[in-house]
Amino acid sequence: MALAFFFRFLIGMAVGSSLNVIAFRYKPGGFLITRDILMGRSRCMACDRTLRWFELIPVLSFLAQAGRCRMCKNRLSLQYPTVEIIAGVLFVFVPMGINAPESIRWIIVGAWLAASSLFLLLALIDLREKVIPDEINIAIAALGIAVAASYWFSNTTLPLPPSFVGYYGTMLGFHDGLIANRSAAFFSVILLFGIIIAFTRGRGMGMGDLKLMAAMGILFGWPEILFIAMLSFILGAIAAVPLLFSKRKTIKDAVPFGPFIVLAAALIFFFGFDMISWYFGILNIG
Repeated sequence: MALAFFFRFLIGMAVGSSLNVIAFRYKPGGFLITRDILMGRSRCMACDRTLRWFELIPVLSFLAQAGRCRMCKNRLSLQYPTVEIIAGVLFVFVPMGINAPESIRWIIVGAWLAASSLFLLLALIDLREKVIPDEINIAIAALGIAVAASYWFSNTTLPLPPSFVGYYGTMLGFHDGLIANRSAAFFSVILLFGIIIAFTRGRGMGMGDLKLMAAMGILFGWPEILFIAMLSFILGAIAAVPLLFSKRKTIKDAVPFGPFIVLAAALIFFFGFDMISWYFGILNIG
């Protein structure tokens, strides 16, 4: 078991290294996946020197070079090892959070690993460029359809995939059929985020955030998407308050909202039931 975790961590770090490459090379308005982005040689961003293979080993190369370019000695971005480690951790723990019938488990686990990688990539791009590429939202929606279709065509007697919030999922309805559940999730967040965008004229969040939440609605379903939306607002507010008080940001400044949506989704995926139980416990509900 420990060996399997180790290999999953290594694979995750390799994926994280690729995500770094895509995030740094992506230019807003262009395509996310191009030959130049995927096949171009890695170079030092300071001296433009082509990097050797031993300078591209996830985490280890960064540590061996003390976080600096081997030639020009400029500091390397901490994003490199951070993303590689996060991706490695995701590849270890995401499969552990999946409860699926054995007949389709490999499909479900693969879809969620792909989705978690896309979540990490979009957070990086949104932080860097303040945009969420449509290709990522489309891919997340496609993965959601793949997960739903796997349950639909499998021999399982479950009407829906197991909820990440446990029995609380049945308390808010739309839990009797797969199509009704995903439709409720999809249209509810389009309505909610559409109203917010209309009232704030795009200053509160953008269309990329709406598309992301709609795609997540297909993947997570109802009521998980409701809790993700609520939690993302809370996380965004928590992050915004110190920025406003320190005057690093003003009320008119745009702050990427995608990373908060991703963080909220991760919290619901891993800790959804415990978090909702704690919250409802405070309200003496459930």
